[in-house]
Formats: sequence, structure tokens, C-alpha cells
Amino acid sequence: LAAPTTRRVAALLAGVAAASLLAAIPEAGAATRPDAGTTESLRRLAVQHDGRIMPLDTVAREATWLVTGRATWNRTDPVTLVLGWAFDPEGWAAEPLIPAGTELVRAAGLPEDRERFSFLEFVNNPRVMGLLREARAGQPIGPQAPALREAQKLESRLLLMEEFLRKTIFRVIPDSRSGSTQWAHPPHLRDTAGLMAVLAAAPAAPFAPAGKIDLELQYNRVRPSRLSWWVLLSSTGLSLLGWRQKRRFLSFSGAAGLAIGFAVMTWGLGSRWGIAGRIP
Repeated sequence: LAAPTTRRVAALLAGVAAASLLAAIPEAGAATRPDAGTTESLRRLAVQHDGRIMPLDTVAREATWLVTGRATWNRTDPVTLVLGWAFDPEGWAAEPLIPAGTELVRAAGLPEDRERFSFLEFVNNPRVMGLLREARAGQPIGPQAPALREAQKLESRLLLMEEFLRKTIFRVIPDSRSGSTQWAHPPHLRDTAGLMAVLAAAPAAPFAPAGKIDLELQYNRVRPSRLSWWVLLSSTGLSLLGWRQKRRFLSFSGAAGLAIGFAVMTWGLGSRWGIAGRIP
């Protein structure tokens, strides 16, 4: 992300809610989502993000976790979710999906019986914007330090969601001479059809081979780090049970599980190495 600025956050209002700064925030649930076919097609779209090229699936998973604090939001596929943010910004800017700490909620005068608020509720709140400015001014100290530290986290969430609401996150058009320079986002991007057109044209193919994209998609589906630890934990339990009860079958099952767990972990590390081009 670029250096956080309240000006960037506030400027989004002109793009998604210029005519309704003082209007009532729309009710949650009005936000729309793309269909499943569009989600599956765009999952593999190559995007330049965070210093490397990755499928939209990875960008969406990271953004969902960073913005909402959850791996998924209301059981919505992360790609579906972020496409909704981008192509129904008015609806999703009003959805209460961004968490806030209790100290920040209290300092900003927000309802203390809630843990989540919408993008618009935050950027339309002068106290919140003031806390963001104070948090950026220096190291949080004094009585308001807890609220200011929470404001720093909130600002990161707002700025990331802003990139989707503005559609500037979709850096999918590489420089024809080099894949390492800053990629561009499609001009006048209005709907998912624009991204589908980019996917069909495949301008990123020389810089994002299909095999590498497929490997990262598989890694995301398998989630080997989590899977290997579950296997290792279960296998350790079986091994201990077999040792205590003197049952060879349990001991053998535990040993086999440990081997499988380490194999999954090794595959995951190797995949991350291949995906990022460096040792994880």
C-alpha cells in the first residue's frame, strides 16, 4: 500500500457517495455480488500486488482477511466479495464489515454495542478522521494511545478497501517492455466484463505463466500449512495412544500420519518457493 493519508480516504466519498455525504447510510444487505461463473473465471486473473504478480484469488483472500479480520465474510467466496466491493461500491461501502477496537469506538462516539461498522460510517465520522490524523502524526502516547493504535489498524483497512472501491487494485495491464514496472489498471472500468476482456486478451501471459498461476491457486485451495499441522497433531495423538495402549495399529497409523504431515508441509514450502521465486 502507499503511505496512508486521510486525504485519500476522504476523497473516496467523491467517487462512491458524493451526493449522499449527509444522507442516511443505506441498510446493510443491499450490496450485490457477481455470479459464480464470473467469480470462477476471474479467480485466475493475474494482478500485480504487494511487489509481485499473483492471481486475483490470492489478492482477494489477503484483502478479505485484512479488511474483515476473517478468512471469509458471511461464507462469501473472497473473490466474489472483493468483486462486489469494486462493482457495487455504493452498496458495499455501507455494509458493516470492518471491525473496530473498543477504545476507538468509545473515543469516536460510535455505538458501543457494535463491533463492526461500514466504510461510510467511519469516513463520515469527524472524530474517526481526527483520530486517523493524530495516529499518523507520531508515536501514540498518553491517555488516547490505545485508541490511536487502533486507529492505525483501521486506516490500513480503510485504505485497502478504498483500492477496491476505486478499482485501482486491478493492476492487470503490464508494461509491454517489462513485467517488473508498475502495471496499470484498465481505464473506465465499469463492470466485470472489463476484467473478463483483460483475462481473454491475456496481456500478462509473458510475465505470469499459466502453470505458476495454477500452482498458486492449488496452494490456496489446499492451504498446506494448516492441513499439515492438523495431520501432525492428529498423528501425534495416535502415536501417543498407541504407545500407551501397546497397539501396533495405532502406532503405525500415527507414524504414517506424521510422514504424510511432513510431506504436505514440504510440498507447501516448495510451492511457496516456486510461487514467490524465493525461499519462504
